Amino acid sequence: MDIVTLVVRHSILNFFSIFPSRLHVLGHIFLTNGNGYDWVYDKDADLFTIKHFDDANCDFSTKNSIERAKIDKSCDIKGLMESSTGDQFNNHIAQFIEDNIDVYASKAFYTKGLNLNPKKPHQFSRDCNLYCKLPPIDMIHPDWLDAMHELAEFEMSLRNPHGGSVSKSRVLDIMTRDHRDWVDGYKILLRFCEKYKDHQNSDLARSHEQMMNSIFPENSLEQRYADFEQKQEITFDEFKSLNEYFVNSDDFTYFTYTNWLSAMLRTRQQYITDGQLNSQFREDAEYVLCNSGLLNRYNNYSTMSYQIKRGLEISSYFMPLVDQYVADVGTHGLIGL
Repeated sequence: MDIVTLVVRHSILNFFSIFPSRLHVLGHIFLTNGNGYDWVYDKDADLFTIKHFDDANCDFSTKNSIERAKIDKSCDIKGLMESSTGDQFNNHIAQFIEDNIDVYASKAFYTKGLNLNPKKPHQFSRDCNLYCKLPPIDMIHPDWLDAMHELAEFEMSLRNPHGGSVSKSRVLDIMTRDHRDWVDGYKILLRFCEKYKDHQNSDLARSHEQMMNSIFPENSLEQRYADFEQKQEITFDEFKSLNEYFVNSDDFTYFTYTNWLSAMLRTRQQYITDGQLNSQFREDAEYVLCNSGLLNRYNNYSTMSYQIKRGLEISSYFMPLVDQYVADVGTHGLIGL
């Protein structure tokens, strides 16, 4: 039995009313803040695993029992059926799960029609979950890495019922319109799944290179600069400085550095002159705002900035300039048109 299933089994047997399914347990471990779980480096395995601060006092091999509902057997048959049918049903489920706990706690147990899985997306905050504290992905224990992917795919399916039939950008547009509070979590999970897919497709040499890059970041940065297709547009010192900015930004969760940098340079070349937004930006931004329908419905600061960012594909690096433009020109000039 893998190490994740051992933890899941222990949680279901001891806290069935809170964690009735494997995905409830995984959601608690990976997405809940202050739950006692964290990444721990295992020197013997040379891998990161997940531990609870009280794991030393837990015997995961012990097969505990799910708490049963108490049924008053002194009632007659009619009274017994009327007062505790639900309790009896709960006890039957508990008995089934106990009898099959090794399978029920694993990925092998799955039924699409009838299950106790969560029905709503888990609400979680940035930086308060284990996806945002991810160690180098090639140094995560395979059992935990696969479990993270399992949960991410499930949580994304709850947020996106359209599946793969709708493009990512369209999904985000729909989500922004209908469930804005889901967007940040969806992006975090999507970025993890992209990293997971890249890791799965990589060979041993690439995994070794990634590990070496994490150990020797200066060397890897020089190599990445040498391999960067647009290096003629940027010096190494600027490449290094922007990497430090990127690592400490929210975009680090969503993009690779080279993809982020390419988008930044594209924005700089088109819309920035001497460190300021140029006339081409002002012309294009005014066109976006005047044709977006925002002026009649959502003429507020943050929405106009977002509309410009999306319409002109502005790099987040230059968003402070866009926000200032909206404050100085957008909300005072264009609204009066």
